Parts: sequence; structure tokens; C-alpha cells
Amino acid sequence: MDIGLLTYPEAAEAFIETAQRAERAGFDLVGVADSQSLLQELHTSLGAAAHATETVDLGPTVTNPVTRHPAVTAGALCTLDAHTDGRAVLGLASGDHGVRTLGLDPATLRDLRGFVERFRRLCAGETAEYEGEPVELAWLDDPRDIPVVLTAEGPSTLGLAGAVADRALVGTGVTEPVVDAAIERVHAGAEKADRDPGAVETWLYTRVAVTDGDGRPGGVDRERLLAAVGASAHHALQFTFEGKAVPAEHESAIRTLLEEYDPTQHAGLGGSAANGRLVDRLGLGDYLTERFAVVGSAAACRARLDGLAGHGVDGVLVNPVGDTRAFLERFAAD
Repeated sequence: MDIGLLTYPEAAEAFIETAQRAERAGFDLVGVADSQSLLQELHTSLGAAAHATETVDLGPTVTNPVTRHPAVTAGALCTLDAHTDGRAVLGLASGDHGVRTLGLDPATLRDLRGFVERFRRLCAGETAEYEGEPVELAWLDDPRDIPVVLTAEGPSTLGLAGAVADRALVGTGVTEPVVDAAIERVHAGAEKADRDPGAVETWLYTRVAVTDGDGRPGGVDRERLLAAVGASAHHALQFTFEGKAVPAEHESAIRTLLEEYDPTQHAGLGGSAANGRLVDRLGLGDYLTERFAVVGSAAACRARLDGLAGHGVDGVLVNPVGDTRAFLERFAAD
């Protein structure tokens, strides 16, 4: 099972060091978040990482069709691919804090499908149409085969990932029933599009905290952990509960979380744990931590990831809770 690391480009030197440490630790992918209001610029950061690493795959994890024109993204990723001898990967989603902090709405399924189709055509050196106008990368000498990763939570988006993407990045949680249902929907989408389901990789997105404790939230900074899993819940459950196995006893509290969630403090990036306190006040801490995070000793975390591999998971994108440098050292050692 492949392992990727989600990074937040908050400071240039620290970001480069993180990418290099992840590569040395054996990660397969370093994904960079795209959020112009909360983080440093995505593509500048990717360019810096490209020349500071040698083997690890790199790409936005994730960008969106709302703030990025398909030709801009295709041009950036083809350039990255050329600078890294084929290590570029496109991660795409409907948009969360990168969109909502601008007062914009997330992309629709139609937007996502159209973006993927245009991106592939542009990377192949072909002309694509966008809002009635032809667009192309006139400078592109050789076609670039860049994997497309579509983040998916709801039944329709999971099906779309199976239909159009090379990899589905499932964000609905890491409990086994949720994982099994998600993979089934990805495969169904592939079959409906006359694709081989086995050709579509399934990755999971999860928060991770390696501690010396027994896997309960008390083993790490509780407010930070709850802010992290609250962010995951907000992204995964914001549009619908359909097909997402939300227990009836938590529905009302989760609706309140979605209503009161502050996107400017997403996952604590703005320096506040307000969303973590909201999760705690609503009594959702234990449930969201179990669903959206892998927390515990190194042995416990490894055992849980091994269990997911047995369910047909091809890879996991991990987002460390707490100090990333300490996490990478612990990951490499244990």
C-alpha cells in the first residue's frame, strides 16, 4: 500500500525540509494543499519541491475547478512534470476552504467532469473548449500523461471518480464499513463507464497522530485533533448524508457542526482551535476521531493501516496532527 503525505505550505524553508524528509522516510507522494487565503501559493511551492526532491511524486492535494482555470492547471502540471521527469500528479476536488474563504460555491459534478476532460486534452497537446472558447498549450512539445486523482465522498462523486479518474481519493472516513461501501461505488462507476474497475486505484484520506497512548484523543493535543477531524467531517458531509453511513444519533449534531463551522479557521490553520471546541461542545469528538483519524501508538496505527490494505485499499494520504517533523521521524523509525 502506497503512502502519501499532505503538506501545508506555510513557510518556505520548513515546507522544503518537510518534502525532503518525507522522501527520505519512504513516502510515495507529497501532496500540497491549495488555499490562497490560508497558505502560501500552491504552484510556487510545488516548483520549489520539484528541485529539492528526486523520487517522490508531487502535486496539488487538492486544487479545484472554481479558483483555477483548466488551462492554468494543465500548464502548471505539465511544467512540473517536465521538471521532475514524470513525477507530477493532479489532485482535484470540488473545493472547500480554498473556495469558501472567497465567498464562492464549490464545483458541481458537471464542473469536475468537464475539468478532468479538458485537463486530459490539454496535457495531450490537443485543443479543448472552455466557456465557448478554444484553449490550448501551444508551447507543449510532448504530451504528458499525468495521473488524475479525484477526491470523492458522496455516492455520485465516488461514481464519477470511477468513471473518469486514475485514482479515487476517498474522504468519507477510514472505518471498514465506510471504506467497503466507497470502493463498491467507485467500482460501480468504472463499470458503468465501461472501464476496468481494477484500473482505478482507491486511496483513503486520513488524519494521523502517532502517540504513546492507547489510541484515544487524550494522547495528543485534544483541541487540535478535534479541529482536524471536524475539518474532515465538514468536507465529507457538507452536501448530503446520503450513502455516507451517518448514525442517526449524530445527525443533528453534525448538521449544527456544518452550520457553525468557520472555514477561515479550517483545521486550525488560522491559529485558532474554535472548530475543535465546536466539535467538543457538540459531543462529536470520539465519533469523528474514530471515523476520520488513525490515532495511537506506532504499532496500533500500523495495524489499522494494514487492516485497510486487506480491504482493497491501494494507498493512504496521511495528514499528520501536531508537529509534522516529529511525525516523519516517528514514521521513519517505527
